[in-house]
Formats: sequence, structure tokens, C-alpha cells
Amino acid sequence: MAIQLPPILVEPAYGYARPDGTPYRPTVREAFAEWLDAMSVWRDRRRLLPFVTGAFHIAAGIASIVYLTWFLSWASVPSRIFSFAVGFGFGIVYHSVWWHRYCTHKAFTLRSLAWARLFLWTNPLGYRDETFVIPHRIHHRLADRPGDPYTPLVGWLVCYLSAETGQRVNTDISRAQYAGLVRGLRHIGLRVNTYEQFQRTASIEHEGTFLLHMVVAQLLWAVPLALYGGTMWVLSFYSAVFWSMFVLRDFNFRGHADEPDHAPAPPREYGDGWSVNHRLYGYMSGEWHNNHHACPSSARMGFLRGQIDLGFLFIRLLHRVGIVRTYTDQREHFHETYVARTAAGEAGPAAVSRP
Repeated sequence: MAIQLPPILVEPAYGYARPDGTPYRPTVREAFAEWLDAMSVWRDRRRLLPFVTGAFHIAAGIASIVYLTWFLSWASVPSRIFSFAVGFGFGIVYHSVWWHRYCTHKAFTLRSLAWARLFLWTNPLGYRDETFVIPHRIHHRLADRPGDPYTPLVGWLVCYLSAETGQRVNTDISRAQYAGLVRGLRHIGLRVNTYEQFQRTASIEHEGTFLLHMVVAQLLWAVPLALYGGTMWVLSFYSAVFWSMFVLRDFNFRGHADEPDHAPAPPREYGDGWSVNHRLYGYMSGEWHNNHHACPSSARMGFLRGQIDLGFLFIRLLHRVGIVRTYTDQREHFHETYVARTAAGEAGPAAVSRP
């Protein structure tokens, strides 16, 4: 008789599925109640890090509002250009290349672990690497089905708040399950907790180390800006941080069809679930998500004509200068497996199935 292992993620209080087996879409009240509970460190210290990341996102949002409303003059134009450029760059470097292609899918390898730690300790976005990686791997296994931490079927608000609610690792998992999660994160360069520490903190990365590299990253970016331009430039930076994270949280929803019943019909779709090649995010950072679901381990996501992939261009640059050791490019495989079969009139192995 098979042993029933505990689920990796904590199921929301409102549940994953309706009685008919479709994903449950909570009300706004249910979504906010779950989010507040996930950050209630006063009830359970294991909620400390979700509280920190949630509070940091709110604080960055307030900084953005202050910057956009109080500093309205020609003198602020250079800082606004800087804010836009930095936010755009973060989307490519930390979102797409670091968290998505490297940490989660291991689509390329770095010359040494020291380079991974450089990404880790300079990332100022206040978001835990493990809370991107683990739920995203589950997302690929359960794309747009009950248990998927972020699918448009549960609504935009749940997807946006999933950084704190839908991505909590279950501290009741077995020692063997925990060891498997640790192995899957070794390439990131984290200082990991023992199993007993994990049960006390609900964090795979050591709490103190996460807080330390979060603070170090803030100082590395904010102090030079404060010395250069004072409060306005610091606020412009945190405005970029907020909008960069807003885009990431929003992509949890936009990366799949906003309205699955109206999604493009096969054979234009190549990946699983309702993943779509959203042009805005494709051009911004190379996140051609439908292509990605078809070939998740590929460092390149822009496979079709006109699909510019800035993330992949950055990876190739790092490879040329010797920082990236190897990378996977599945463009040829994609065309042979999906495009050629579609042109021949075959459904292909990844044609979208609808309920």
C-alpha cells in the first residue's frame, strides 16, 4: 500500500478545488483573509518571513506613491528615467534570468557558485528565492489545475497575493521530502536550515541569512543613490522595486489566459494549461510563457519570428564573458516537436485540452 506523503505547500483555508474538481475561486474577502493570516507573525513565528516580504512590498508601494506625487518637476526627469530603466533591468536580470531560468529551471549553469551568490546578495527586491522556485515547479506539474498556486482560474487577486499565501511550504513534510527540496536549491548558494530549524521557521533558507542579504542589497543600492541625489533618488529606486515586483506578481495571472474560455484555440498553443505568449512580457524580458511551458528547461524562450528574448541575450552575453558555463537552447527541438507537427496538421503532444 502506497504511503500518502504530506503536500509540499500549505493548502489555503478556502481549499484548492470545488466539488466538481475545478479550481476554487475565492471571494475578495476570503483572499484577503488568507493573505493577512499568512503574515500574522503575532500568531505564529513561522510567518515572520512572509510578514517581512509582504511589509516590504507595501513599503515600496508607499515610497512609489510619495515619489510619483511629491516630486513633480523637471528636476525629477533624470530620476524617472533611472527608475524606469532600473525596473526594466530588474525584470530581465532578477525575474527572468535569475529566478525563473536559473533558480527554478536550471536552464544554464554558472562558472562557480560565487556568481550565484553575487546575484543572491545584490538582489534588492525583497522576495525569497525558495518561494519563487518551489511553487513554480509545482505550477508546472499542475498547470491550471487544482493545487496550482497561481492560475487565472483563481482570480487576479489570489495570483497577486500568492507570494505570501499560495507559496507557504508545509512544515509537516517528511525529512526525506525536505532533503529533496534542499537538493533542488543547492545551485542557488543558500545557507539552508536543518530539518528541525525548518520546522521551527517554515523556511529552507536560514532566516538570519535571508534578512542579512536583504539588508545588504538595500544598502548596496540605496546608499550610493542617497549620497548622489538624496531622498528623491532613493524614492525613485524603491518605486522601481515596487513596480518590478508588481509586474512579477501580475505575471502570475497574465502569463496564462485572462479568460481561459476565450483563449486562442490550438494549434497556436504549444504549452500545457492556458499558458499564453503575452507580448508585453515577451518583449519586456523574453517571457514567452506558452513557449516556456512547452520547453521549460530551455534558456531561450523566444522561438518564433519576432519574439525578441532579452533574457536569453543577457545569458549569451554572460556566456561570452565566461560567467555562464553552459546553457540549454531548445529552439530546434521546439520547431521539430511542435511547429512542424502543427504545420502537418497533427495535434502534437502539448495541444491544449479544455474542460
